[in-house]
Amino acid sequence: MTFLGGVSDIVTPDNGIKVPIGDHQALAEGIAKIKTGSLVFDPENVRRSVLERFETRVFVEKLSSQYQEVLRNKKGESA
Repeated sequence: MTFLGGVSDIVTPDNGIKVPIGDHQALAEGIAKIKTGSLVFDPENVRRSVLERFETRVFVEKLSSQYQEVLRNKKGESA
């Protein structure tokens, strides 16, 4: 079964940065890059990347697919 969600599903190089948990230096460096403009994210690309993966229609399609998979597995178990 495939699960939906998680930081890696949301944050990509096109829309943000990820740093290791507890790595304060990496966090500070990431913030500094954004603040100084050496790392820039295009707002339209960020919006598009989120909508392509998480808008209502996409969410409903993914959720429906998960339900269909569960129902197929249940039918297989009862046979």
